[in-house]
Amino acid sequence: MITSRTSSYCAECGEELELGSSFCPECGAEDALDDAEAASTSTQSKPTDEAASSAADQPSEDGRTLRSRTAERLAGVPRRAWLIAGGGVVAMLLIAGGAVWFMKQQDDSQRATTSLAAIAQANALLTVQQAKLHRIADIRVLANRIDELLPSLAEGRTAANGISDTGTRDRIAPAANAMWAAATALSRTRTLSAKSLGEWRSHSKTLVSAAAQLRTSWPELVTQADAEQMAKFPPTEELTAVVSRGNQVVTRAAAKLTAWKITRGRAKEAKRVALAQLTTYAAAMRGQISSYQGLRSSTEEFMNQANEGGYGITFDDAYSFITGAQDNRGNIQSSMRGMTPPTDALSAHSGMVNAIGTAVDALNYAYSGLQEWQADKGSYNQAYTSFMDTPSWQQFVSMSGTVTSTWGSAVSGWEAGIAAARAKITKRPLPKQPKV
Repeated sequence: MITSRTSSYCAECGEELELGSSFCPECGAEDALDDAEAASTSTQSKPTDEAASSAADQPSEDGRTLRSRTAERLAGVPRRAWLIAGGGVVAMLLIAGGAVWFMKQQDDSQRATTSLAAIAQANALLTVQQAKLHRIADIRVLANRIDELLPSLAEGRTAANGISDTGTRDRIAPAANAMWAAATALSRTRTLSAKSLGEWRSHSKTLVSAAAQLRTSWPELVTQADAEQMAKFPPTEELTAVVSRGNQVVTRAAAKLTAWKITRGRAKEAKRVALAQLTTYAAAMRGQISSYQGLRSSTEEFMNQANEGGYGITFDDAYSFITGAQDNRGNIQSSMRGMTPPTDALSAHSGMVNAIGTAVDALNYAYSGLQEWQADKGSYNQAYTSFMDTPSWQQFVSMSGTVTSTWGSAVSGWEAGIAAARAKITKRPLPKQPKV
């Protein structure tokens, strides 16, 4: 069967050609189909295998056989395809690289914007709050406000450290890291109080370090910001101002608290001394009261014995007893007069002293009554049947009754006065802690 060829290949470059073409449209070679047409079988019968092989090995005018030209043509096809494919790969790599570069630029820009926005927000807060730092409570307010910004500052810090461009990262990341460290330190002073002022001093070291870093980074940071952000970056060292004012607040607070503690300590000591003095006084007074009541009991016992007839009691015994009773009462009275009672017990204290004085005077009348009766017993006309009938003894009895009635009320009043004095001392207010 006879077949018809519709195309061939250029002998120079290997480009596929249509039969009948007088030149190659790729390389421009003329007569590119002479050899191809000679080999065509479109108008001839198909030769045998032996004839075809012999024809393929016949040299042409240029000395090349059809077989060699065909091999060259076939070899030319994959080389060109490789060149085209390689160029495509390079182009694709360039395009992909450009896309990656563009995306990195976009990511860096977004990261820079995020970081700068967080720093600007924190700086704006510091600008407002640092002027309001007057007391410890103001530091707590700042700490709580800055604590609310920690998430955005953390995001900004991460964004700054993730910038791929070294120059941009070096301009922003130090400030972002410093502001994050400062905000973290400030947030830890949320519970700052008069009892924990030392916490500020420990955190202020971090703040001072962060402020130094911001001071160094600020010029580079401002050049990185755009016109809108520039307004948020005033040329002031806000964190440095916060540290300075915070130190002043804490120092003043510490001084006030120290003065208060000294004053309070003195007041507590005064209370302690007052209570101790009251206790000592009350104990001494109770001792004297007990002694006096013992004297009253012994005097009453002696008088009862005398009233029953006075058997075994001589006048000397009676005079000696009365004299001793006077001396003992006088000693108690002197001891009480030497004491300093509290105001609340002063009246009752004086009442007991006076009562004992009356008792001493009454014993003088008792002594005189014995003398009157002794003198009357030696007379022929006795006026008294007993010493109790003498006027002086009658005065003694009257005054003793007065002492008895006043003594009990004086003691009760004195005990009430001691209780009131103790309550006043106990409830005496101590200086209140100043607001710092």
